[in-house]
Amino acid sequence: MLPDPATTTPRPPTRAQRWRRRWFWLPLLLLVYLPVGSNPGWYNQDELQLLHDLQTWSWRMCVPAIDHGHDLFYRPFGFAAFALQLQLSDGVAQVAHLLSVLHHLANALLFAWVLRRLGRSPWPALWLLVLPTAVPAVAWVAAVYDRLLLTVLLLAAGCLVRAKPAAALAAVALFVVALGTKETAVVFPAVALLLVWRGTAAGRAAAWTMLALAFAFVSWRLLAGAHDPTYQYRLDAGALRTLLCHAAFPFALDSDDPGHCWGLSWLGLLPLVLLLALASRRQPRQLAIALLLALLPMLPVFALARPEGHTLLLSTVALALVLDLAITAPGPGWTSVLGWLLAGLLLAHTVVIGCSYRSDGVVMRNLQAAHRTLAPAPSAGRILVDAAARGWVVERFALFTRTADLRPRLWSRDGQDGLPVLLHLRSDGSAAAVR
Repeated sequence: MLPDPATTTPRPPTRAQRWRRRWFWLPLLLLVYLPVGSNPGWYNQDELQLLHDLQTWSWRMCVPAIDHGHDLFYRPFGFAAFALQLQLSDGVAQVAHLLSVLHHLANALLFAWVLRRLGRSPWPALWLLVLPTAVPAVAWVAAVYDRLLLTVLLLAAGCLVRAKPAAALAAVALFVVALGTKETAVVFPAVALLLVWRGTAAGRAAAWTMLALAFAFVSWRLLAGAHDPTYQYRLDAGALRTLLCHAAFPFALDSDDPGHCWGLSWLGLLPLVLLLALASRRQPRQLAIALLLALLPMLPVFALARPEGHTLLLSTVALALVLDLAITAPGPGWTSVLGWLLAGLLLAHTVVIGCSYRSDGVVMRNLQAAHRTLAPAPSAGRILVDAAARGWVVERFALFTRTADLRPRLWSRDGQDGLPVLLHLRSDGSAAAVR
């Protein structure tokens, strides 16, 4: 994001101001990430599946073939990072989640470095740590694709700013790595062109090279996946609803995922509009660029499938910039108070999401523990789900047991009908094995 000549360089904070900021942010970070980092279980069957595969397949999962099934997702570097994180954690969920939190902290430091190179204040990088749109990609270990993609693209952006030929070449190499991490990387050349618009000739040449590589990659993926439903774009009302879900999610305090935005969740659009109005009071041009940065990562995914929280990680960079513009906007004192009030709503949502993911992890851990106590049986077992229990976690666990071909096979049920029960999931999240 280019520095605006109209933006005056802020005075460096005094030592007392720096300490006050630290005492403000440190407890806040603990509040946000203690539930995420201490999660004793997994969120989805993806982590359990790869844990199982690593015991038999080793690293074969890291370099998938591209000619069958789910392997159409060409993510060799993403798969490798996923497998490495699980191996480093030795299958211990808390360690894996702690590594995700540390990775997110590293991304925030990289974001601060890029802002410094752009001649801007690094403080928006702190908002990247605590915004609700970042939490799903941190709390879900399998979203390492998104976290690694952000790491690589921030490094590429830093290399492009005032790039010399060697740095420009490094940026192109990093972009190639990004394409092998997650397909969303194809939108980065548009950002690169913004970064080098007033930059060096080497930087502009690198940006145009990235654009050509992105075009070739998109053409190849669309041809390779022409008959796969995953790559069938649907430009209809569902695609528009996905975009609206993503827009409403930051302030949708009753939702832990954009796919769950419904009913009162749509009221989240109102504080978002208010936030944008506050941000426009300072630098309308900077706000327009931030909105473009928020929209770009949505273009490859909004017309493909249901909205998912981890896809918003790249857009969180833009939301952090918008929030910083709103809080520091000139005007009456009440505008600053309103900006901090909106920030408080975002932080409250972040804590809610972190606690929700931890609750899912507790249920998954209890299901695993109960499952291990069962004697292997050739016949299908059942799971009895009490009312108000997290039945969708049970379905993910049942899907894992079917995919991994474990015995006994588990199927999700609601209510009580007197059928034989092997696992009983209670409404408090605890699970018991029943023989």
